[in-house]
Amino acid sequence: MEDKADVGTTVSDNLSGSDPRTIFPLQAALGWSVAQNLFISKTNLLVEGVSELAYLQTMSSILSAAGETGLDGNTTVVPVGGLSNVATFTSLLGANGLSIALLLDYNGRQDQKLESLIHQKLIQKKSVFNVSQFRDMQKVGQDTVPSDIEDLFTVKLYLTYFNKAFAKQLNGVSITEQDLPPGDRIVQRIEKFLVSKGVELRPSGGFNHYTVAAMFSTSPSVKVDAATKARFSALFSAINRQLE
Repeated sequence: MEDKADVGTTVSDNLSGSDPRTIFPLQAALGWSVAQNLFISKTNLLVEGVSELAYLQTMSSILSAAGETGLDGNTTVVPVGGLSNVATFTSLLGANGLSIALLLDYNGRQDQKLESLIHQKLIQKKSVFNVSQFRDMQKVGQDTVPSDIEDLFTVKLYLTYFNKAFAKQLNGVSITEQDLPPGDRIVQRIEKFLVSKGVELRPSGGFNHYTVAAMFSTSPSVKVDAATKARFSALFSAINRQLE
């Protein structure tokens, strides 16, 4: 609800209102006095969840230590808890004069909610990235196949950490790439394999993606393969340029 000059009080679902009084109730409702401590940078990269945060921070550290391109140290990675929350966080961060970029998964087509954000000018299209754009080094910047952030790792490397994370549940059996059904997304391929073998890693089915991310971040490999490094380096370079 916003009080506009020469118009009066208007009610809408448009979050791009520039009047600070319009944004304040949202800030209060989200406990902004606490949450604001998370946004300590002028430049912020919004991601969907904590798995992305773990992978990006760890890979950035590995690349930087090797003298390669990592994420700019002045950029804060902010997990927003899913695409449905992106609009609110984008509006709040933008209202505070902070620069933002988005990194999202890609299901093969542009999401309508994301299109709405761009249409409302809550974020520029050039500030929106998806992981499929960095999966094929011959097509960097182009939307390719449906992808999650896990697909920036080679299948072999990701399975190394998956097997390590769930070693107890798998009774010491290691899943190899040859065991998996075909598909574009490593997470879905593993989930299909688990179903076919009757393996239950959690009651709701599938597996906890963050368990693998946490394993990688707490015991990262010093021998990350060149293909994985190249993909993350290209991703970080593009984000750094946009948030300069």
